[in-house]
Amino acid sequence: MPAKPSTPSSRTKPRGVFFGVGAMLGHVIKGVKTPVPPKPRVVREEIIEQPVDLPQGRVVLRRTVRDEVVPTPPPPSQRPKPRGS
Repeated sequence: MPAKPSTPSSRTKPRGVFFGVGAMLGHVIKGVKTPVPPKPRVVREEIIEQPVDLPQGRVVLRRTVRDEVVPTPPPPSQRPKPRGS
């Protein structure tokens, strides 16, 4: 017979405070070590507004065109090693 998967209701003893603190610290450390992707740089932005009269009233149609340069991250072999590892 296969083993029953562990669920919170089937545990005999609840996890302690130190387990929760350790899990939280693990998430914080993972967030610090994860590299942040570079931000895109806006090269050109064009906004065109056209007022239009409709039976319900006057509205403004707006079209926004944004050209961005999105740098790609370097390959893993060229990335600097994170501190502490």
